[in-house]
Amino acid sequence: MNADPVLWREGDLIDDRYRVTRILGQGGMGVVHQVRHLAWGADLAVKSPKGQRWNATRREQFVTEAETWVSLGLHPHVCSCHYVRVFDGVPRVFAEYVPGGSLHDWIRGRRLYNGDHRGVLARMLDLAIQFAWGLEHAHSRGLVHQDVKPANVLIEEAGEGAVTAKVTDFGIARARAVALAAAADDTAPGVSVPVSAGGYTRRYASPEQVDGLPLGRRTDVYSYAVAVLEMFTGGATWRAGEVAGEVLAQHRAHAEGVPPDGGPPHLPSDLADLLERCLRHDPAHRPGSMSEIAAELTGIYQRALGHPHPRQMPKASELLADELNNRALSLLDLGRPGDSDRSFTAATKADPQHLAAAYNHGLRRWRRADITDENLIATLDGIRAGDDSWQARHLLAQVHLERGDLTSARALLESALHETSDEPDVRAALRAARSPLGVDARCTETSAIAWRGEQSIVNPVRIAADAPLALTGGRDGTVRLWDLDSGHCHLTLSGSSRPVIAVDISPDGTVGASASGDDTIRIWDLTTGRGLYEVRTERPRRPGRGFVAQGEYYTVRISADARFVLWAEEGKVTLWDFWGAGRTVLHDEDDGGWRAGIDLTADGRLALFADGDRIRMWEPASGRGWQTAPIPDGIAPGFLRVSPDGRSAVTSGYAAGTIRLWDLVSGQCAHRLQGHRSGVRALSFSGDSRFLLSSGQVDRTVRFWDLRTGRCLRTFALPETGGYVDEVRLAGDARRAISVSDNGTVARWTMPAGPMTAETGSAILQLSRPRPVTDLANLSKKVEAQVVSAEQAMADGRLPAALDLLTQARATAGYERQSHVLSAWRKLARKSIRTVLRGSWPGKTLATGHFQSADLSQDGTVAAVCHTDGTVRLWDIEHDTELREIRVNPGRSGGMGVCLSLSVDGRRLLSGENDRVRLWSVDTGACLHTFDVGEHEIWSVRFAADDNHALFSGYPWTQLWDLRTGSVLSTMHERVTSVAWAGPLSLAAAIGGMHRDTVLVHEVADGQLVRRVDAPRPPGNTQDPTGYEAFFKPRGLVEWSSAGLSADGRQLLTGDEAGAIQLWDLATGERLRQFEKEPDHTPSKLRFTADGRFAISTGRDFKIRAWDVGTGRCLRVLGEHRQPVDDIVVASDSRRVLSWSRVDGARLWELDWELEAREAVDWDEAAAPYLEGFLARHGQHPTDADIDGLLRLLQDAGYGWLRAEGVRAELDRMAVAQRKR
Repeated sequence: MNADPVLWREGDLIDDRYRVTRILGQGGMGVVHQVRHLAWGADLAVKSPKGQRWNATRREQFVTEAETWVSLGLHPHVCSCHYVRVFDGVPRVFAEYVPGGSLHDWIRGRRLYNGDHRGVLARMLDLAIQFAWGLEHAHSRGLVHQDVKPANVLIEEAGEGAVTAKVTDFGIARARAVALAAAADDTAPGVSVPVSAGGYTRRYASPEQVDGLPLGRRTDVYSYAVAVLEMFTGGATWRAGEVAGEVLAQHRAHAEGVPPDGGPPHLPSDLADLLERCLRHDPAHRPGSMSEIAAELTGIYQRALGHPHPRQMPKASELLADELNNRALSLLDLGRPGDSDRSFTAATKADPQHLAAAYNHGLRRWRRADITDENLIATLDGIRAGDDSWQARHLLAQVHLERGDLTSARALLESALHETSDEPDVRAALRAARSPLGVDARCTETSAIAWRGEQSIVNPVRIAADAPLALTGGRDGTVRLWDLDSGHCHLTLSGSSRPVIAVDISPDGTVGASASGDDTIRIWDLTTGRGLYEVRTERPRRPGRGFVAQGEYYTVRISADARFVLWAEEGKVTLWDFWGAGRTVLHDEDDGGWRAGIDLTADGRLALFADGDRIRMWEPASGRGWQTAPIPDGIAPGFLRVSPDGRSAVTSGYAAGTIRLWDLVSGQCAHRLQGHRSGVRALSFSGDSRFLLSSGQVDRTVRFWDLRTGRCLRTFALPETGGYVDEVRLAGDARRAISVSDNGTVARWTMPAGPMTAETGSAILQLSRPRPVTDLANLSKKVEAQVVSAEQAMADGRLPAALDLLTQARATAGYERQSHVLSAWRKLARKSIRTVLRGSWPGKTLATGHFQSADLSQDGTVAAVCHTDGTVRLWDIEHDTELREIRVNPGRSGGMGVCLSLSVDGRRLLSGENDRVRLWSVDTGACLHTFDVGEHEIWSVRFAADDNHALFSGYPWTQLWDLRTGSVLSTMHERVTSVAWAGPLSLAAAIGGMHRDTVLVHEVADGQLVRRVDAPRPPGNTQDPTGYEAFFKPRGLVEWSSAGLSADGRQLLTGDEAGAIQLWDLATGERLRQFEKEPDHTPSKLRFTADGRFAISTGRDFKIRAWDVGTGRCLRVLGEHRQPVDDIVVASDSRRVLSWSRVDGARLWELDWELEAREAVDWDEAAAPYLEGFLARHGQHPTDADIDGLLRLLQDAGYGWLRAEGVRAELDRMAVAQRKR
């Protein structure tokens, strides 16, 4: 390798993947090399700055050139910039390699003039037209080239004499928003592009360039004409572009006789006229655009050769995800992270499952703490579920390497290597995974201590910071000291008959504190087991509030020397100084928050309390107090931990997954660490206060955080037998950790080795292999033709042929999820049968943070979100636009808030607002009707399938209303959770019984019970053997957690608290199937797809899952929330799901299905129940609109291949049969 880091030499190997082949050319600013990409087996042109001229100014000029080139996109007559990479601190432009040389080379070497005069003229005019098209593309992007010349036009040979011109080298163009309207004045300030003198080639420069005047696109018109003139003169005999007009005049005057063989043909007179106009010194008198020039040239071509020009003016190629991914990486290397993110977003919009873009963007977001490692892995696993290629395994392995999971990385890379043994990147990654320098971060050992904590709501445990000791509190009032290495109990201390609700232990494990339900705190010498002090807590006894035994409400902390004890309960904070001031109440304000987040530095120098929206601090020695700045969204009740250096603290809670890092010096909240779903159970700093370990309340994870950046470096999943982690302790050097779970499991962990390097496996951003623009254009035409043919086949009822054509289109690289291809596929899906979930990806995020409710119209095109202030925002999902806002009553404090329901077509909205329901027009925002429900409080509203009726639900009742008359038609004495409108009977399912142990299915029309499904009742204790029910966690009865009806009312899905999902036949009451259980997925919502073949669920793990009803198998996890999911809505065509959590946002998930297409037929008897239900609801004389709705329903149910006329005929036959009965 050459010692000069800027200058490359022939034979150099760059980045172990590029071999420098030769120098292609040099310019004022840089040098162009030909390199071979060894993995791709492709040649590229690389433009680099000249080393001896490299400085900050040159770098900025070069970056400007690169940005300009990157922004041009793809056009057949512009040399493509594939990407930019930085090596040795120097940006390099990797561009399309065109082996044919430049137009200058072809003129000088006389290749341009090979052949007979007619063929040569055709070639020259063709190149001139293409040349003009290339410049027009640049102008349409707001760029003026400013150095147009034959040397900046590359020639690509395509065989059989065909040649393609490509404009290159936009080194002095300036990316400005240039107005390029045809009538614009180039010298107007709004369209001029200032450029410094000297940034051009004098032989081709326009007069205004030489004079240093403002420039516009007409300066390129002038230089273009000079270049075309050179083609016909056979070389440039002039030194200054200003005299080109005179040269043209002389050339026209001396053009006589037959031109010699091997030389340029005569200049056609009409082309000479065009060049004369282009070479006028006043820009305003030149042609206004290159497209105008190209159009005139095509006419000249036809007149000169007697046939039309064989090419059509090309369009810029659509940037597919590959190209957008490379553009994003280029902008990143150019120091434009914001533009890079926008390009990544465009790439994932073009193809939501694009592997490289999802990996690169996800890696970037993880590194800047926008997401966690778990989120990125879930994204890549979702892509692998549809395409488990070696490339997907390689990229996922790189993520595992960066998070320190070497075991997972090795398995993936070894598997990938079996498929691609000669791929150097895979081999390099596998070497890193096997390197002895790497640390395999994982759970290395589990053991158990005989601590029975599972029967108690409160499981107090604290681990000593500097010793393998843990202090636990028991339901029987005992305090135990455990040796975590041996698992033995060193001490059992008894001081109370009431349960222990809080404990603490000094860093060295020599002293401890315990608080019991008898309002007593005891201080212990843990070396002897002797009690040191005992104090009464004097609980505040808030009016109307009983005793609640949960750990976030009661906390005790002790200093290392046992001088200070800090106690908090229900917002009251008390400090005891046993060597001096005695008892001091530091804070006693009831805000209704049950707050007990406190901590005490080991030396007792600082006491802290998380109070609502800020941290309060005191110096126990002096009594001085102060506080941090408040935060607008408050601190959840729960935990506070102060760092060892006392300069920072973290807060979180059982009900909130967000961890906040506070800078106690500045008094500001420095970071929000987001990753845990629901709440946090334990927190621990490293000795240097740089790292944090946390454990989750619901997600059963342990997470390792870098507090300098807020990044989650590693998410550890607990062993299946690991229970829920109640306490963690991170070693001082942050290399090891220990955890204790509520079931007595003690786990030891190794942490990632810190910031990753190339030697230990830092993930590498992934470029996409560039494709020639001509190939992309040809593929685009091919796919477009396939889509057009498929749509015609659909119109003709040839559905298998349409499926075959669209399958071919989706198999084309870059087009699998391209918007118009996917749109045609989804159109076909309405006439086909959905067979397998092909893919899924996140759609639009409709809301973040706190709001009240959300809904999705049945057709999946309109969504509504009600925010906390009563603003309802309505969205057109198809066009990604906000339709309007509607103001509703925001709901009273303590009530259920506002609930929403959109009509089938999304044109009307119901809002349930405490004791009334209002009907709104989505089109106008007007309130159409108000329904008074009296003293009832509305919990949910939902439109019926005909949009003329609705169900209003409260506790514990549901009513069917006629929205046209405002009357109640029926009442059910349960709150309905699911409705089936499509079958012969409209059914509603509700979970009833004192213990939620019964599913009741009613007929909606009259409220009559038609089926009851009881939960099993396993044996188990139902009373607390100690008599202290507040602390007892009983083995309860199995309760139903969710219920969902199929659209045709034939089947019922139930979920129970044990995590089981079961399928029932409603006609017989028979259980048909139990689904495979998924860890921690106690289903809270179950929804069938409209065809009844699949189901969507959410559960206590807050994940959204898709199921195959026929097999009971979980197909995939669509995504997740960080807080409990309030509801999920499945669009009737099964292509879209809305999930929402009123404290964690509303999100859409897009579903992509494999299809089975059948030839269109008139009728299939399996669809009869839908027609029976239709006649039951609409009678003997339905309207055309009613029948159109039936046809849509059949499409949703998987019967879209039935011909409309056949369905109408069968409907008439069934109506006649009913009348005869």
